[in-house]
Amino acid sequence: MSFDVFVQCFRNGEIATFKRAILEEIFGPYATQRGPRGEIKRVDYPDRAGGAEVYGGDEEDLNSVMFTHLGGEPLYDGIYRLADRIMGIVYWADVPPCCAVTDAATLLHVPADFIEGCGPAVVAKSGAEIIAAIQRG
Repeated sequence: MSFDVFVQCFRNGEIATFKRAILEEIFGPYATQRGPRGEIKRVDYPDRAGGAEVYGGDEEDLNSVMFTHLGGEPLYDGIYRLADRIMGIVYWADVPPCCAVTDAATLLHVPADFIEGCGPAVVAKSGAEIIAAIQRG
């Protein structure tokens, strides 16, 4: 069974997009598998420090990305950096609370029903804090 973590972007209550170049900047140096258009399909960190399969990074404009079969603090640091750069929300399947943001201001953009379903959101300041939020579930 796999565990999935999603990073989604919203603006003013609506799904918004971000550039694939941001995903590439953060995770590209660790890409060990790529798709036919060069998109990241898997990342692995040195010394077996973690990695993940990556889904949803196929287009130039993205609205979400999924990481599965994932682990390791370096990966979660990357997820934190991605969420922070795009003002996105990180979420996973669990009983609430099962979402995190890097800045409380991001919550102003997330639809209320989204937060009702997975909130209240944890305001995380690092990848380690996202891991801690997931482990609380």
